[in-house]
Amino acid sequence: MELELGEELKRSIESWKTEQDCNFLIKGQRFLDYKANQWEQQRLKKEQENIIQKHTTRFPTVNSITRVQRKQTNQLIKQSVQPSRLHAINSIRKKHKFSH
Repeated sequence: MELELGEELKRSIESWKTEQDCNFLIKGQRFLDYKANQWEQQRLKKEQENIIQKHTTRFPTVNSITRVQRKQTNQLIKQSVQPSRLHAINSIRKKHKFSH
């Protein structure tokens, strides 16, 4: 259907061009060139969206990085701090409602 409509429009424009003895312009461009440019812009936009989506889903989100870093930091604290100091740190965290 869309192809038939495009072909009919093309024939109508060619007919108009012959009758008027000038090009059918849209925004200063021949209509067919204008339409081809629109299709190309749409194709490039879709291609760019696909590239962005492909790269976005491959990498972790900011929140997940933060969780991982927080977990690693907590593990380092537990490994390097004396047990009595670790208890004090955990008490402060609970008091101020910091998450682990």
